[in-house]
Amino acid sequence: MNLKETQKALSLAECSELHPKIPADAGIIVCINQKCKNVTEINLFLAKNGVESPFSIDDA
Repeated sequence: MNLKETQKALSLAECSELHPKIPADAGIIVCINQKCKNVTEINLFLAKNGVESPFSIDDA
């Protein structure tokens, strides 16, 4: 999905849309625009750029 489709899907699911001023969301937006295919690619991109992933599971 492209960014417009992703934002629409989030809205239809009654979830918050991605906001470019939120670092994790900005990273996800970049990944969508770069056609990342899975969460692992997004997590690697975020980690490389020093941003905590919203997909991480806290074991605590």
